[in-house]
Amino acid sequence: GLPKQIFESDEVPDGNSYQDEQDDVKRRSMSIDDTPRGSWACSIFDLKNSLPDALLSNLLDRTPNEEIDHQNDEQRKSNRHKELFALHPAPDEEEPIERLGIPEIPKEHFGQRLLVKCLSLKFEIEIEP
Repeated sequence: GLPKQIFESDEVPDGNSYQDEQDDVKRRSMSIDDTPRGSWACSIFDLKNSLPDALLSNLLDRTPNEEIDHQNDEQRKSNRHKELFALHPAPDEEEPIERLGIPEIPKEHFGQRLLVKCLSLKFEIEIEP
């Protein structure tokens, strides 16, 4: 199993902790009016008065991947809206809709033709070092 962790809050207080307790009492007696708005002090006050999240008892339990996938699939299906497109508002009928016509099938051009006869083709390349 996992080794038990000992936190500061779990330790037995000794005689030197009297000053720490006094500091805690002072911090708890602060009010919102004593702390400047929009500063780090507000967030500290919120943290002191906030409640912890619920414990996840089965967090470290071994669970097969197939079971996790099945649970995730069930949760996705449980909150799914029946008609997804009903959530989006219908487009205005007055808005112009651009409709493109069907393009012509490509065909050979039978108009005037020009015959070009090339007697020589020379390629000279110049590369500077």
